[in-house]
Amino acid sequence: MAHQVLIVDDDPSTRYVYFQVLDFLGLALEGVATGDEALRILKERAPALVILDMVLPGASGLDIISYIYAQPRLDKTRILVITA
Repeated sequence: MAHQVLIVDDDPSTRYVYFQVLDFLGLALEGVATGDEALRILKERAPALVILDMVLPGASGLDIISYIYAQPRLDKTRILVITA
């Protein structure tokens, strides 16, 4: 089973670039544009990696990081913050 990666960025062009690069590696990718969408997904499943923009509509990147750290079931989820 491929590792699951959640890409959280409100810029569609940036998400597209991440998808193009990571798809080549055979990862299971999912992308969302808002912090609220990211939190909804994180409540349902535990991706191996979250690629995270910090400035988002809805919940912020910091809110998402805090949520991940507070959930013991997400203790294996890694976070890569990429922001301008």
